[in-house]
Amino acid sequence: MKIISHLAYINQCMKPTRIIIHVLAWLAFSVSAFLIMLSTLSPLQALLRTAEVLVMVSVIHYVNAWIFSLTVTRSRLWQYAVISVLSVGFLSAIRYFVDFRPLPIQSILFPTAPSTVHWGFFLLSTGSVYLLSAVLLFLIRVGENERRMLRLVHAGNEAKLQYLDAQIKPHFLFNALNNVYSLVLTKSDKAPEMLLSLTGMLRYSIYQKPLEKVPVGEEAGQISRLIQLFSLKNDDPYNIEFRMNLSGGAIEPMILVPLAENCLKHCDFDLSPGAYVKIFLETDTSGLLFTSENTFARRNPDGDGGVGLRNIRERLELLYGDRCRLEINDDGAIFKVKLKIAWEK
Repeated sequence: MKIISHLAYINQCMKPTRIIIHVLAWLAFSVSAFLIMLSTLSPLQALLRTAEVLVMVSVIHYVNAWIFSLTVTRSRLWQYAVISVLSVGFLSAIRYFVDFRPLPIQSILFPTAPSTVHWGFFLLSTGSVYLLSAVLLFLIRVGENERRMLRLVHAGNEAKLQYLDAQIKPHFLFNALNNVYSLVLTKSDKAPEMLLSLTGMLRYSIYQKPLEKVPVGEEAGQISRLIQLFSLKNDDPYNIEFRMNLSGGAIEPMILVPLAENCLKHCDFDLSPGAYVKIFLETDTSGLLFTSENTFARRNPDGDGGVGLRNIRERLELLYGDRCRLEINDDGAIFKVKLKIAWEK
């Protein structure tokens, strides 16, 4: 998980827009430093001094950013503090050594006596640059967290609306009501139970808050109600199997229901007598496992994209990051989904 998290951070940093921003920022810094040094040094000396300062500041910043990604992003502030102190000391020692033992080209271009600056200057200047870098990284982190929370709220609301539009759309709801009505006319004992299932399904979908976690058992109950309502479409029972082995745990609402709905909706019940849907849900002390398998036949999409696996994947990524893994396997006849979510420690 740690390796995946670090790779994700590196991948995020390597985005073209972020690279362009970094290049422009360092270019502006270099031009400013060059103009300042040009007032006391020759153009060549000012250019070399600017390059020296640029290398020093950029090394300090990116070392700090790397340490930041390994510690602060995983809520290990004490580790960040300890490693930062050691890093500042190490970088200061390198600067002190280079300044007192100049390279040959430095002696030629800057024919002055070796530096007599106290070692404390290097420690103070390195620490100051490191501190400014840390403040910048923290501000960026806060901004990213705020944007992420806004995206979470938006994604949660959007997922609910897409679910209601894709699954509980009018023709499905009317068909369910018509089936319940026919059960009432025949005085079937199942009619009240089906009405309660439909009511519970709508209540769960509409009134749950996007970022408020619910017990996994409630989400499983919603899947059961979904299967009940889906089964009303046909007099003969569908080959649908839903097994679960739950031992606690909580997740955001409407995480698993769209995956189950996708199986039911795209299974080829109307085309193949051997069509089936298998859903399994399990939780333990480490996390959650959801698997589904259904037969299907290639056909023209109906325009809603099966509640959008892409949107489901994006919402999972926003909510759980590297704590979840969604695998989709499509061999042309059987569609399989496997979702693993690790509990937050």
